[in-house]
Amino acid sequence: QAAGEHPVLSVIRAGMMPCSPVIPSVAISMGILELYYRVRSHAPRLGIQPFVRGLCDKYMCHYRPYLREQFALAFDMYLAVQREVQHRLDVALGHDGPNWRALNACAPCSYKLEDEPPLEIDGQLAMDGGTAMKRSAAAGLADGRVFDTDYRIAPQEVDLYANEVKKRKQVSDIDPSSWVTLNEPGEPGDDAPKPSVCAHRWKNAKAEHHKTAPGMYDQTGVFVCVCRHGLVLWFAEMIRSGELAKYPLSIIARMISAGMRCKECGYDIGCAFQGT
Repeated sequence: QAAGEHPVLSVIRAGMMPCSPVIPSVAISMGILELYYRVRSHAPRLGIQPFVRGLCDKYMCHYRPYLREQFALAFDMYLAVQREVQHRLDVALGHDGPNWRALNACAPCSYKLEDEPPLEIDGQLAMDGGTAMKRSAAAGLADGRVFDTDYRIAPQEVDLYANEVKKRKQVSDIDPSSWVTLNEPGEPGDDAPKPSVCAHRWKNAKAEHHKTAPGMYDQTGVFVCVCRHGLVLWFAEMIRSGELAKYPLSIIARMISAGMRCKECGYDIGCAFQGT
């Protein structure tokens, strides 16, 4: 340790990540932390506890719960350092604009040749909602910290479009024209002058658990926008609701603000959403 140097910096210079930011007594190898980071990128379900148990098995020591806590603290600090380094690098390279990542996420989509004439449709995107990533409302307390990322469209921004489309309900199954408009956020196509057959079939085809999901789950899924090569541009969390119109509207608003007016965006009920 150099004279006057903080103990944490000395530990990091030695290739270790301390478990405490003040007076470190335990540190974990950067190589081990990077290994877990790489493995988890390809297997997101791999939790810290089974990984630490595997390390204990390799180094022939008994697993203790506090080992998991120490590893988690060190891994959080490792990720924080990685994000700060990436942020400083983006600033130095001029890649810190509000929409720089989305505009340059996919090289085949964004690469332009010199003197290339502009295309009438210069790219294709797709968006849709998925219900695999749920979080039960009774699962306990959620982490109050907000992860700083430009991938996620915040719920506050999504709710700006909550009243753009009102929910419409059919009163009678016998009379197909018996529709009433309710004062609550609607689904894509609910604002069409004439109910869309596609939207009606799409709603009827949804699983039964979608109708009860808002009461059972705090997060019912995610709504994602990707380019034609499968790279994620933005996503929004579906909070206590089904696939409402406000989610695709927030994606379209992001596309417009990013200057993607000349791109096509596919949607599974695009015929109904086109009117919205």
